Amino acid sequence: MSNVRKFIFPGILILIGLAWLFSTLDVFRVDYIWTVILLFIGTSILASGGFTKGSFVSGMFFIIWAVLSFLIDMKIIIDDVLFPLLIVSLGALLLINRSDLIPVKNKEKKEERKEF
Repeated sequence: MSNVRKFIFPGILILIGLAWLFSTLDVFRVDYIWTVILLFIGTSILASGGFTKGSFVSGMFFIIWAVLSFLIDMKIIIDDVLFPLLIVSLGALLLINRSDLIPVKNKEKKEERKEF
């Protein structure tokens, strides 16, 4: 299982890059596919890692990116504000992550369960 995990992030990067490249070159429109991929990445990070400090920032960042991309596609916001909003979102997620609102994955509890 851990061997597969180390290939997930590079594979995701490759898929994102290819989708972006095909969209830029007008090979085919991937506007909504791009949004669905971002949403899938975010939810899969949260689902596989659980809702902990380790997965919160990255999972929620991709979900926010997907929502912003959808709002751009629907012409609710302009695309010039995407990256500033992503940077503000990342900062806010990091602040939330450093508070006590997000649980820490506790290794001690896992070890106690193994003993019983």
